[in-house]
Amino acid sequence: MKGATQGPTTTQKTFQLAREKRTNQRVNEAIQYTHRQRMDKLNAHLGSLSEHFDIPKVGPG
Repeated sequence: MKGATQGPTTTQKTFQLAREKRTNQRVNEAIQYTHRQRMDKLNAHLGSLSEHFDIPKVGPG
């Protein structure tokens, strides 16, 4: 083919670089804390919330 391009276009290269950058950023954020640290942080956050958001008791018992 005469008009076919070989390899990615400039826009595709830019997109791929941005995608790799976002992926690296997400990985770095994910490995920042251990699972236990993330769970402790979540439990502290949930403990600080008011009971307004608790599941209401519905039904007999």
